[in-house]
Amino acid sequence: MLQLDVEKRLTATEALAHAYFDQFRDIEEETEAQQSYDDSLEHEKLSIDEWRSKMLNFHGLLSVPCVELPSPSHCPVRTC
Repeated sequence: MLQLDVEKRLTATEALAHAYFDQFRDIEEETEAQQSYDDSLEHEKLSIDEWRSKMLNFHGLLSVPCVELPSPSHCPVRTC
């Protein structure tokens, strides 16, 4: 089932139809995505700070006010 070559991989639907998953499946609850997964971000060459900024922005955390978190004095932690 595990393939490195994306062209040879099973789709999620095909994988779920495999007998291994029979005991875990609830076909009534399964849905299919209406659009393909966009992996374009994974191919970008970004610095750590650029990645951090994109991820925080994606999760809506850039709008959270910066607060000081309690931590040991040798390891200060900030949310921004």
